Amino acid sequence: MMMHLMALPSRGKTGVVMGLYAEAENMGGIVANPAFGYAYMTFGPLSSVILVSVVLLLTSGISAARLRGPPTPS
Repeated sequence: MMMHLMALPSRGKTGVVMGLYAEAENMGGIVANPAFGYAYMTFGPLSSVILVSVVLLLTSGISAARLRGPPTPS
């Protein structure tokens, strides 16, 4: 995903894109840890595993939908 994001902006903005991507990862870590801990404590260990699985499937589906190849001329 990082390589795709680096290819999008103009030449001078690669560092900005990398910084924003890293910051988004940091925010995800800050939000995810308490959320998974709360799910584990409230609903049990299986719910935490299911929540991780759902999040991974959702993000991979979004990535697959967004990173389609270029359209072919007909």
